[in-house]
Amino acid sequence: MISRGSEQFPIYVSGTINARIPTCDIAAGDLNRLIQLDPVRLSNFTGTWLGKKTFDISADCSNASNVTFRFTGTPASGNSALFASTGDARGVGLWLYSRIGGVESTLSHNGTRTVAVSGNRAVLPLGAAYHKTTGALTKGSLASTVTVNITYN
Repeated sequence: MISRGSEQFPIYVSGTINARIPTCDIAAGDLNRLIQLDPVRLSNFTGTWLGKKTFDISADCSNASNVTFRFTGTPASGNSALFASTGDARGVGLWLYSRIGGVESTLSHNGTRTVAVSGNRAVLPLGAAYHKTTGALTKGSLASTVTVNITYN
């Protein structure tokens, strides 16, 4: 209320507030995704890892600048940098790694990587491979479940 002498005049103000709330979702093709490593021979397992496979996971975003991907799963016995296998092969775990800028960097249980959103999409380059743990290597299957959660801003 504004007054002038004994007169009073109301002032009315109206407007619209538009909030730009960021949202991101894991890309549909990456939900419940199965990464199939190629079969390898025990006799070829001369180093600590074998059978690298590269892939990307993505988040589709609106009004977001960065996405942090968090990876959780059961750590391998004897080497917590790896994920445990529930397959019947022994002495082997899953090595999961990021490839940001072409640099391989191990992603362990509860590990995170943050990438910038570009063109409404955040893309994280990854790789996976068989990796020796402890004990003798035996033939069989490697199976591991890793859960990915995202946060964004």
